[in-house]
Amino acid sequence: MRLLALSNLYPPCQIGGYEMLCQEVMERLELRGHEFRVLTSDYRRDEADLETNIERSLRLETDVHYYAPAQVLHHTSEVRWNQERLREAVAGFRPDLIFVWGMWNLSKTLAEEAERIMPGRVAYYLANAWPIEPSLHRAYWEAEETGWKGRAFKLTGRPVAQAICADVWRLPNLKLQRAMCCSRAIQDQITDGGVPMQDPVVIYEGIDLEDFATPTARPAAPEEGLLRVAFVGTLVAHKGPHTAIQALGVLRRRNANCRIALTILGKGHPDYEAYLRDLVAAEGLTEDPFYSVVFAPPIPRSELPDFIHAHEAIVMPSIWEEPLARIMQDTLASGVSLVATPTGGTKEIIIHDENGLLFPPEDATTLAACLERLAESPSLRARLGEAGRRTAEVMFSIDQMVTGVEGVLSELAAAAS
Repeated sequence: MRLLALSNLYPPCQIGGYEMLCQEVMERLELRGHEFRVLTSDYRRDEADLETNIERSLRLETDVHYYAPAQVLHHTSEVRWNQERLREAVAGFRPDLIFVWGMWNLSKTLAEEAERIMPGRVAYYLANAWPIEPSLHRAYWEAEETGWKGRAFKLTGRPVAQAICADVWRLPNLKLQRAMCCSRAIQDQITDGGVPMQDPVVIYEGIDLEDFATPTARPAAPEEGLLRVAFVGTLVAHKGPHTAIQALGVLRRRNANCRIALTILGKGHPDYEAYLRDLVAAEGLTEDPFYSVVFAPPIPRSELPDFIHAHEAIVMPSIWEEPLARIMQDTLASGVSLVATPTGGTKEIIIHDENGLLFPPEDATTLAACLERLAESPSLRARLGEAGRRTAEVMFSIDQMVTGVEGVLSELAAAAS
């Protein structure tokens, strides 16, 4: 098959795991004899090497961190630009299928255009709810303002934005034929949101299990009585790393009989990063001998197995209905204890006290209790880690995922021929 992958971001110019997964799947499909091209955005294009099969020409709606209200004035021309780039890519590559991945920060009209120019030949892998989520334009203009100047500005500008961006104030008109969903949670969320799918199928995201089975370097033994915990991910409020910091504050105020070192690995919105650092000070954790918080920049995925194995637990305090977090899969495959919120796809995978520990979103007190249990019980950590590894082996093989994706693509291509 000849596949044209359509994605908002593509490595090395990525933000999170979804776009990295896109690359892994496309490259493994290529190894199975399929040919692919990628059409993606110009985000950080100057950081990418020259690639013959990757076209970085699409324009995102706005900056990934700071919304620029004036950008709404360019919406119509940028929609037209992106549609033209898609038509050119189809005409030049002549794919059997268009394979749609991430669409965050891109107009959904691009997916509509894909279905228009190649009816019955558009496949989807859905790892977030972009078909029903408001665009960044709509999210900004409908968000409430506390100051009178902001309210006046939006009161005046919102009708203009709605007139220019009428397409972002409606649900997309998509067929979503044989859509592949990363979890039942995301499938239900999209259909309940008013965008139906035709014969959807759940195919869990996959990882290379062997990469996480054993570390390449022997992890240093922890200091006696010290629990090494890490948060890994984009630093944004809905990922909830603030809850992990607050949990250490709870333990500190209780004079709990444990020591915990928390590493926060990632980067994100500058304002939220500053808030997290201020929170560490506010919780009295900057000089405390029993509790510490260290911020670390993102690392290449190839270094992630060693990083996870250097900790006794990974905390995943998501607030939003996270479709299926890769760090959950990575942690389970590593045999390291996972502490997470039962949101989105996580609640399909993690059973409390069997293959992980669960706590309610933004409940720092319950998270603190979970961490205290892990600190006090090496046997609990070992039991959860072993069960997590078995879960990963059954559910999250990358080869198993690619086989499932390949089967759906082949069925769709055959039906359209």
